[in-house]
Amino acid sequence: MAVEDENDALTGLLLAPVDRSAVYIGKVLSTTMFVLAVDLVTLGAAVVLLGYPIAATMVLPLVGVLAVAAFGFSAVGVVVATLTVRSGLGQLAIPILLVPLVVPVLLSGVELTAALASGAPTGGWLRVLAAYAGILFLAGLATFEFVVEE
Repeated sequence: MAVEDENDALTGLLLAPVDRSAVYIGKVLSTTMFVLAVDLVTLGAAVVLLGYPIAATMVLPLVGVLAVAAFGFSAVGVVVATLTVRSGLGQLAIPILLVPLVVPVLLSGVELTAALASGAPTGGWLRVLAAYAGILFLAGLATFEFVVEE
């Protein structure tokens, strides 16, 4: 976001004749794809370098958990990064604002991963992760227009 602000890329996006929610959705989806790619590379490195065993039946559910967690993380991360850049709070405010908001995403992701590895039921934590990611996305969708106003 800081690079976009320096180069006035966000201003250019906001001048485009599209709804600002479309800008938010695009930023969330692109950030989700990037975070998911980093997650998959990290998972591959953990499997290869640490010898972490992954059963064939666990791969697809694990990628699904990573995708939903990446979506929830990105949904709030885009709003917080935009808020700190547009308000002039600086880069140091991002962790202070972001970490408390993504703790439920991280906690449910860890619990789901442990449940998948042990074969335990995942229903409760999966509902928490999906609901929280959805709430974060809808809250970001509702507030993004106000965050980008000058």
